[in-house]
Amino acid sequence: MVDFDFQRYVQSRQSDRVDSRGAQAYREYAFKNDVTILRTLSRTRVVELALKATASVERSWLEGEVLGRGVKVGPGAHPAVREASHDAARALGMGTPPVYLSAATGVPAASVVVSGHPGVVLSPELVERLDGAALRFVLGRQLGHLQNSHGPYLTCALALRHLEASRWGWVVRPAGQALGIWQHWGDVTADRAGLLACGELAAARRGLEALVGEGRLVEARMQALELFAGSSLYRQSRGEEGGEGMKEVDSAVERVLKLVEAEPPARQ
Repeated sequence: MVDFDFQRYVQSRQSDRVDSRGAQAYREYAFKNDVTILRTLSRTRVVELALKATASVERSWLEGEVLGRGVKVGPGAHPAVREASHDAARALGMGTPPVYLSAATGVPAASVVVSGHPGVVLSPELVERLDGAALRFVLGRQLGHLQNSHGPYLTCALALRHLEASRWGWVVRPAGQALGIWQHWGDVTADRAGLLACGELAAARRGLEALVGEGRLVEARMQALELFAGSSLYRQSRGEEGGEGMKEVDSAVERVLKLVEAEPPARQ
């Protein structure tokens, strides 16, 4: 039997905090429901087992296939994406993790932590669809995932799709359900980070539609972003005064999103 220290494992994978503040990097803009549920995930047995089960998948598939064969964004490769990632990181007050272009994840955008290292993966098709402001929104929301300690769990959720159902079905289904419930709220936090990064509700809509398509879910998340845009926290980030407190904003957002709570997240 393998000796597995779950708490040490999660801590090692929480190096997705690319700044160095705090053991749990929940930012002021984080949605309260996200923070509450995220704090319980590390004590959930089925998620513990899922993290253990997907560790080898991360090394063989994510590190080898996705990052190893993806195009790493840099001065000589996709400079517009590089500039947008730096702009988004600067707006969020964090360092810029590596950004890769790869279609191998099967999702338009992903925030991952592999072998203790954080990164963002965008599909080339998604990048082609986005203008500058919408690209900053998408990159901002992926960085927001990392900034708020979502990385280990999003990586696990992504890797669960590549486990053999016949062998690991007993952990894939319940862990996927637990992570899916959390992702519903974690996406709210990430969307807020995206808006802080781009500063435009119209750009946020374009980014969300590129990620998840049009429909009821996007409309609900846009309503949630409009409420956040009226907060004192967001207004201060724009050099403006006034606005609602985050407690009141979160309560209003929760009422809006209860309508789509049962729908599983389609994207990271």
